[in-house]
Amino acid sequence: MLPREIAKTAPDAPGVYFFKNSRGALLYIGKAKSLRRRMSQYAAPASDKRRKTPRMTRMTKSVEFMPLGSELEALIAESRLIKELQPRFNSAQKRIRYQPYLKIFQQEAYPRIEMVWRIDMDGAEYFGPFPSAKAARATLDLVRLLFPARTCDMKIRPNSNYRPCFQYHIGRCLAPCADKTTDRAYGAVIGEARAFLLGDHESIYEKMRHERADACASLQFERARLIQNRLDALEAYASRCRFQVNAVNHNDVAVVCSSRADECAELFFLREGRLKRQATVSRRADRGELGLLFEEVYLDGTAAKPTPWDADMANVVSQWLYKNRARQELIRLPDRSPDALSKAAQEAARLLRDEAYAV
Repeated sequence: MLPREIAKTAPDAPGVYFFKNSRGALLYIGKAKSLRRRMSQYAAPASDKRRKTPRMTRMTKSVEFMPLGSELEALIAESRLIKELQPRFNSAQKRIRYQPYLKIFQQEAYPRIEMVWRIDMDGAEYFGPFPSAKAARATLDLVRLLFPARTCDMKIRPNSNYRPCFQYHIGRCLAPCADKTTDRAYGAVIGEARAFLLGDHESIYEKMRHERADACASLQFERARLIQNRLDALEAYASRCRFQVNAVNHNDVAVVCSSRADECAELFFLREGRLKRQATVSRRADRGELGLLFEEVYLDGTAAKPTPWDADMANVVSQWLYKNRARQELIRLPDRSPDALSKAAQEAARLLRDEAYAV
């Protein structure tokens, strides 16, 4: 247990805390919505089943605090500081179980779709996060049933003499390896899968209904039955899945957070799923001032090379956005048109003046 005196001196604010031993060596970095409440938990009788926690608190002789304006700011600071300082008891951070995503390998000539646990800056497109691995696998299973993209990870060199695998014969793959499809047809399948993952189920319904009617009209009853099975699977999925996923790479979002500075707020700008900029702005900032900020962030044509820091932030921020997706402090930009940027600046100005909105 930590001494109760430490808990009493902790600020009642979001932030990051640092556990240090008797020699001042850093043991652990953590974050909290309220630093005081978190220290009170450490000062209470140990109920944590993780063996490292009692040992860590016994070794801790001093605690330093970094008060911040919001939980999001604390989350970002914690992740960055752990990577930089690599404290001894934060080794579990490397094995943290992230929520799952579906990944379209757009960097490949014939993209495949897989479930992954992390976002990498590799040119692929990520959808999620999903609430659980079960939900992600159910979605992936349906995607593979509806859209015959390849599931193998081999390097594809179309060859008409190549013998396609079983997936082709059961209608689950277009077999680009055996030159059974064209680039355009395969790309159309991936485009439909992408639209489906973004929630466009109705157009998929209509397309499959037309295909079923055509199959019946041409007396292809076995094909019509197969299409009906897929329609049934799609309807069952739509009825039980109430979650919504986003294309992480296309997340253009501004988040309004409270700030430690008086009469100010923090604006976090996410561009293509990556933290592009953080700005401290006056709560009295008008639409014109904010409009310039939005234009600087979202109309900047320079493309910086992605870094490991970008990948880390994409993982951290995308999961925070998912957990806070219903909050009104999130300003989503449907596109980067002048009208969209102007409306976003207007909404930011409104939120800045409303004290009720503080993440």
